Amino acid sequence: MYPDIWLTYDFYLRRPVVELDRPRVEQLLAGSASGAVIMSRESWTGLQPRAHPSWRIVAIRRVADDEMVVLGGGGA
Repeated sequence: MYPDIWLTYDFYLRRPVVELDRPRVEQLLAGSASGAVIMSRESWTGLQPRAHPSWRIVAIRRVADDEMVVLGGGGA
């Protein structure tokens, strides 16, 4: 997870949410898509050029004033 996410997500997702710092997110996105990542669209726009091509947007939702994206691969 990217640090701009709210901790209320673990309530709605019914599973623990892990927040990662930017270097760890960059490392995760550099490899093949595995699992799911939620972040703002603005963050994804900045990180996408360095991300492995298997990462793609699988869902987009507006949360308050932010547009959030769910990233994953084919099975996310």
